[in-house]
Amino acid sequence: METCFIISAFGDTNCDKVYEEVYVPICASLNLKPVRLDKVNDGSLVMNQIITNINDSEIIIADLTLARPNCYFEIGYAMGAKRESRVFLTCREDHNSASPNYKAEAHRIHFDVSGYDINFWEIDDLKKLHEQLEEKIKARRTSWTKIDATQHTTPKKPHSKRFDQIANSANKD
Repeated sequence: METCFIISAFGDTNCDKVYEEVYVPICASLNLKPVRLDKVNDGSLVMNQIITNINDSEIIIADLTLARPNCYFEIGYAMGAKRESRVFLTCREDHNSASPNYKAEAHRIHFDVSGYDINFWEIDDLKKLHEQLEEKIKARRTSWTKIDATQHTTPKKPHSKRFDQIANSANKD
C-alpha cells in the first residue's frame, strides 16, 4: 500500500484533531497508509525516517500551523528532492496575513512558502478542508497518471539515502 507522509506539529490539540478528522480519513478514501512519525516510529534515527518517508511516499501533507522549524525543514527537503508536486500544504487560518481571521500575535506563514497553494483551515469547519484537500489530491493524482501513461514508464521514486550518508558525503567536499 502506498503511503502518505504527514508533516505537522505533534501534541497540539488542533493539529491532532485535523490529523484524526481530516488527514486519516482522506488517506483511507484514497487507499493510502497515513504515516506521522509520532504514530509510526521504527526506533531508528528520526532524520533517516523522515528522508525515507519523503522519498518513498506517494503523497506528502505538510501542515504549517505553529511554524515548527522541523516542518519547514522537511518541506524544504521534499521540494529539493523534486517532490513538490506531491506536497500538499495546509495551515490554520489565523496564520494567513490575508485573512480577516489573521492574528498578528500568532504565527504566520513564512515568506518562502507563502506563494504556494496552501489550504487554510478553521477548527470549526474541518469538513471544508477535507473536501478541498481530497479534491486537490485526486486532481493531481489524475495528472500524474496521465504523465506516466504518455511516457510509457512507471514512475521512479528517488533513491533513498540515509541522513548520515548525506551528511558524510557533504563533509567530503
